[in-house]
Amino acid sequence: MIILETSIVDHCNINCAHCTRFAPLVKKTYKFLELAEFERDLLQLNKVLSDKLSLYRIMGGEPTLHNEFESFIYIARKCLPKTKIAFETNGTMNHLADRLKAACEQNNVSLIGNDYYLDTGAKNTDKQFFYNKLDLEGKQNPIEQNNLCNNPLLRSSFQNGKIYPCSRPACISHFNNYFGTNLKVTDKDFYDIFKAGANYEDIIRFVRLPIPFCRYCKNHEQTLVPHSFSKCDIKEWI
Repeated sequence: MIILETSIVDHCNINCAHCTRFAPLVKKTYKFLELAEFERDLLQLNKVLSDKLSLYRIMGGEPTLHNEFESFIYIARKCLPKTKIAFETNGTMNHLADRLKAACEQNNVSLIGNDYYLDTGAKNTDKQFFYNKLDLEGKQNPIEQNNLCNNPLLRSSFQNGKIYPCSRPACISHFNNYFGTNLKVTDKDFYDIFKAGANYEDIIRFVRLPIPFCRYCKNHEQTLVPHSFSKCDIKEWI
């Protein structure tokens, strides 16, 4: 079983504190994933995994901030004809609701919303976040942190043809760029699906095992905290 998710944009219109994708820290030079790159990666993914991919999720940031969000839905279904696909949104872009619903229905794609906001648009104080702290010095034991990880369903990030066991190493550049830190990602922290011999068995083995980046995680200190808005304070992540 493996679940993969791709961010088609990195920024978000809510900016939640403790965001594991560091969306509040994305600078104004927003990156929008190119359709051609998306299609290329999914065609290769289908070659490698075929019907062994349990679920593929299109997300962000907030994916409806991408001007071509509907095209990603059509391309995903074309490239992954046998895969269960979902589109995850925070549900606040109401003016796009009809377009989004139509694209999902036409392509048999599930629409997943969350409850960060109430109908009034106010902060949802009933929503809780996992507050997963970072160790800026990377002194944690990767094996111990991997055993404590709250990612039991193998929900892995898939960006630029690379599979990361979780979103942190995939998105840590935003944290580094904003705070001037240097949490390193090496070629041992991801699996390149374009490499010769890429296969399902190796991918499953890779996402289940600790990676060097796990040394930056402090999963033994993770807690549940009420939803709140980010002030872009480094204390939200350490």
